[in-house]
Amino acid sequence: MKTRNYNPLYCVSLSMAVSTVTTSGAISAQEVSRGAAQAPSGILYILDQEQANSTDKSIQLTQDGEFNQAQATQQSESNSSVTQVQQGDLNSASSQQQYGANNAIAIYQVGAFNESTGIQAASLSGVMTTRQRGFYNNAVAVQELGAGNLAELSQKGVLNSASVSQYNSNYAKAFIQQTGSDNEADTQQSGHGNLALTVQSGSFNRSTNIQNGYVNENNILQDGFSNRNQIVQEDAYNAIDLNQDGYFNRTSIHQGGADGLGGGHQLMIHQVGGFNLISISQIGISSSAIVTQYGHGNSVSLTQ
Repeated sequence: MKTRNYNPLYCVSLSMAVSTVTTSGAISAQEVSRGAAQAPSGILYILDQEQANSTDKSIQLTQDGEFNQAQATQQSESNSSVTQVQQGDLNSASSQQQYGANNAIAIYQVGAFNESTGIQAASLSGVMTTRQRGFYNNAVAVQELGAGNLAELSQKGVLNSASVSQYNSNYAKAFIQQTGSDNEADTQQSGHGNLALTVQSGSFNRSTNIQNGYVNENNILQDGFSNRNQIVQEDAYNAIDLNQDGYFNRTSIHQGGADGLGGGHQLMIHQVGGFNLISISQIGISSSAIVTQYGHGNSVSLTQ
């Protein structure tokens, strides 16, 4: 997974000002920029909301221009939200929510060289949404120690990368959709009843999905040239549905059982094209695999 970090010295060279606002109430772009509809370019805003057991709080920030950055933090809140909108070049947005329920993070970026990072820790029924358009975009969504959380990432352009980490989470959902060339997607989940869906369209796409726990599901669709995919599911009652269309695709899937026993694994793969390679390893009992290939030079290796 490719990541890009801003160097603080680089920001100083661009004469970036820093504005820090701490409040227990709602924060908007109008407040931090003193009446302006949008925050000026070249300013790093650090927006914090700190009030224990508060509800219905919001942070809203819109930035238009170049080399802007924004940081938003909410702690111990419920039914609260963070919305960040960035337009232009070299923008970076970061949102973090800790200890709460029914909170939401939404980051929208349009332009080039944008970054987005969202973190929801120890939260229930949280929603994280990221939309990016342009070049060299990077999105990371982290949801840990929770239940019923949802992460949605959508990217359009060239050389985009997306990563979703849902550790120690139950009944979590992760959706990644990418359109373009040379995209990457990485989803990691641990817990029970989790769902991961990855949709890729274009060339030179990569997708890695790791699930640990019981009753997890995984759906991946790929369309284009030279796509690669690696899926690992541990423990029992897991299911995989993979569909690849194009040439030079590779698929490696491992399904393990609980305590070496497992059972109830399901796997369906559909490939259309040429020069595809599939390697499947299923450990446990009552596993099943259905593989359909159309084209030239395809091969299958199955171990049960």
